[in-house]
Amino acid sequence: MFKTMKIILMPLFLICAVVQAETGYRIVHPDGTVEFSDQPTPEAEEIKLRPVPTIKLVPVTPSSSKVGSENGGKSDDGFDGTIVITSPQEGQTLWFGESGLKVEVAIDLALKSGQLIQISLDGKPVSRGTGRSFNLGVVYRGSHSLQASVVSATGSTLYSSPPLNFYVRQHSLFKRTPLPLD
Repeated sequence: MFKTMKIILMPLFLICAVVQAETGYRIVHPDGTVEFSDQPTPEAEEIKLRPVPTIKLVPVTPSSSKVGSENGGKSDDGFDGTIVITSPQEGQTLWFGESGLKVEVAIDLALKSGQLIQISLDGKPVSRGTGRSFNLGVVYRGSHSLQASVVSATGSTLYSSPPLNFYVRQHSLFKRTPLPLD
């Protein structure tokens, strides 16, 4: 009986929540300021709210891609391996740091003479080297993408990781000060 009652009442609660979410209240104060609320008050005017647009996100799984895949997986310079960015991770949110953004990569084969690992931030090359750890310096708040590539001595890309998206948060310097009362 209790189980049946739950099944009957659950849609009712959901409908009530949806109806409640579509109504808001607007209050105009004597000094002209306008306040919006979800709670009714005697001086509030009821307003109808439009539904919030939503999208369904599809999870992205990182994978490696080979530039030279048309040659059976080998590039023209003979590199046949994988490279992935291990830090930061896909979708990670980082706090702004003045010490810079540290990027870690993993590669399964040794680099040949003249080959380098190149790190690109937002589509622009920012660092090159033979190591597996790179400090990109200061990266400011916002949405960013990273990509690691193996490049030849001539600068041509032999192999690239998939782009990785991450976010940087930064504390605001804005401090709230109370407004003077008239």
